[in-house]
Amino acid sequence: MFLTTLYLFVLSAFVSSIGGFVFYKLSYKFLFPRTLSCILGGIASLLLSFSVALMFGMVSLFYGLIIGLTIYFFFIVLSRKESE
Repeated sequence: MFLTTLYLFVLSAFVSSIGGFVFYKLSYKFLFPRTLSCILGGIASLLLSFSVALMFGMVSLFYGLIIGLTIYFFFIVLSRKESE
């Protein structure tokens, strides 16, 4: 049971952060300025993580919200360093 919860936690964190980052890249490229795209990508990351937590109904997956958002901002920082 512990490994299943750990797997879902990691899956939730990475799926939400990657989904938010893809949303950030696409919205920055085609629609909005960088700051607004960054905020909207963070919101998309939170919504993805929240939906995964609700889908499996595990309270411990709500901590994935914080980890997913942290990984999302890490991706943003790395992409800005490479683009400069």
